[in-house]
Amino acid sequence: MSDSVLFIGSGNMGSAIIKGCVNSKLLDPSDISVYDKDPVKTSKLGIENLNILTELSLVETYSAILIAVKPKDMDSVLTELSKSKTNQGIIISIVAGITIRHISQILGTEKPIARVMPNMNALISAGMNVIAYNKSVDEKKRELTKAIFKSVGEILETDESKMNAVTGLSGSGPAFVFMFIQALADGGVKVGLSRDEALLLATETVLGSAKTVKYSGIHPEKLKDMVASPGGTTIEGIHILEQNKFRGLIMEAVEVAKNKADVLGEK
Repeated sequence: MSDSVLFIGSGNMGSAIIKGCVNSKLLDPSDISVYDKDPVKTSKLGIENLNILTELSLVETYSAILIAVKPKDMDSVLTELSKSKTNQGIIISIVAGITIRHISQILGTEKPIARVMPNMNALISAGMNVIAYNKSVDEKKRELTKAIFKSVGEILETDESKMNAVTGLSGSGPAFVFMFIQALADGGVKVGLSRDEALLLATETVLGSAKTVKYSGIHPEKLKDMVASPGGTTIEGIHILEQNKFRGLIMEAVEVAKNKADVLGEK
């Protein structure tokens, strides 16, 4: 018997994971059910044979229920799930800041729960997905959860206590990187490149640099030193970045994003 998954929420992240599961052939579309309070979002999925639900009716048993809604909508979804009498599988939440303990309290039972922080690079199956579990998750449910997120990128399993820090780094991090790419491109335009040339160079430079860190095994600090020749152009640019606390600002951005995740969880 194949696994079946209910997706609650089909926004950017929910739809990316649905498409990843289908494109990787992890799940057949007929084994996927989708509910979203906004039917326009489900209509945009463009995948045939999905089971589109018009209401959150839990009369079927699913191997997993993946919740991909806004934090403000989480409690109402959990309340509906708590009313279900069917024996549901693992509950997977990708909702920022919401703890496993909070989910358990509303569900009212010790259900198997996974909390996952993906990032938006899942849109092109290049995401970073960090997973934490409660003690009720057995090996089979763990493997299903990992397989779902491997369909949209890399995975890392960790303790839930680190999840808000993960949110600040890899969850929010793509936005910081996109800003950096845009800034690099703007710098190129300022010194005479066309917009298209500058954006291509900035994008490929960041992409190639990330791959170099990943595959070379060389620490980023050492790689930076390899580019910065004595008395050369790069060290001049590094000097300006250091004068303006570039690294400190990035560290602070990760920290405040983590703190916001803490606040979301408290609310």
